[in-house]
Amino acid sequence: SLYGVYGTNPAVARISEVIGAGALYCLPIFMPHRCTLDTVGIRTNAGVSGQNLKLALYHATGAGTAGLKIYESGNLSLTAAGDKQVTGLSIVLEAGLHFLCVLASANVAVNWCSNTSLHDLFGRSGSTGVDSLLGYGTGYIALPADLTLASPAYLGSAGFAPDVYWAAT
Repeated sequence: SLYGVYGTNPAVARISEVIGAGALYCLPIFMPHRCTLDTVGIRTNAGVSGQNLKLALYHATGAGTAGLKIYESGNLSLTAAGDKQVTGLSIVLEAGLHFLCVLASANVAVNWCSNTSLHDLFGRSGSTGVDSLLGYGTGYIALPADLTLASPAYLGSAGFAPDVYWAAT
């Protein structure tokens, strides 16, 4: 079995930060070999009545950005804090880089992990305050089938990223 929490080192600091409404946060995940993904999720720290969240998977392009969509969840309610996850999936992922993405209809607090080195991955400065998490301003919509032509933004603070998680066999 394979599993991971983005920023898998349990010794690093976790902080509670907000993911912004309508911004698609894309977190790179590397699969060392072909596997079948069965769970994706994120834990929220607060409830937001009447609002939702979606999780999605995208293939990486040769340029290391999100490309073709593999999977998009339905709406996951944000009414109560806790795990927002989808289980029972059977998504075959080939070895290599993919993106696990999160999109919320409202600002919502989630755990963020530090020391992710995202700035290194995307060739950006590691200095404090430099946004280094790949993202897109989509609005809360059905996610595009292909992000290849979209212009990515850089979200979050250098070295920090939302704690998303996954499991595969």
